[in-house]
Amino acid sequence: MWKKLDRVFLGIEWKLSLGTFIWAVVFPVTSVALPAWAAWTAGVFSQYAPLSWVTVGFAGLVVYALSIFLYGIGQSRAVRSKYDAKFLLETGGVDPLAKVFEDKRIFLNDFVLPSNPVVDG
Repeated sequence: MWKKLDRVFLGIEWKLSLGTFIWAVVFPVTSVALPAWAAWTAGVFSQYAPLSWVTVGFAGLVVYALSIFLYGIGQSRAVRSKYDAKFLLETGGVDPLAKVFEDKRIFLNDFVLPSNPVVDG
């Protein structure tokens, strides 16, 4: 029983370490090597030969880093919006601009989103 479970966990760990290796090594190296190879093959900057290949390679790495950064920002905003929507459903959705509040207990925390708890004003 324990040997089978250990084998399953080792398989999962191997797949996770392979995914980590791909994200940490293969994609950045490819983002450097592919643009550098393209600059070398096209011969566009052949007069600045080795320096142009290195520059284009690092430009590819910067584009890769920016795309990962923007993806992270997008994921963070998606998680925050889901969390805020869940919070608004749980609190009952008090409308602060309503003219009449009858039989409602309104808490100040209902007006503050959990993703941005700072209250200005």
